[in-house]
Amino acid sequence: MVVYREDEEAANPAELMADFVERADAVSNGQVEHDEIVSLLIDLGMLEADVVDALFPEVDGTCATTLALRRASLFAGLLRHSWRGVSGSWLVAKHRRYKRN
Repeated sequence: MVVYREDEEAANPAELMADFVERADAVSNGQVEHDEIVSLLIDLGMLEADVVDALFPEVDGTCATTLALRRASLFAGLLRHSWRGVSGSWLVAKHRRYKRN
């Protein structure tokens, strides 16, 4: 059974971004385990969704901010593909197609 619920939470964007950057730095320095990397990728997706919803509450839309977050999410997907032994060139090609649209 799948249950959907609305879950709203007030957040301080500056604190969230500072925490996100700190965690990303730890990943780039090799200071974390696989589970933290996965958690960071999930949080990146949530951040992207939250920002898009905040900027475009009524209809889907794009702007420089949302496109930058989309690119970050696509490149974060390299982890998944590299873990499966797939070349990152596939994702880069996908990114180029997305960027044209």
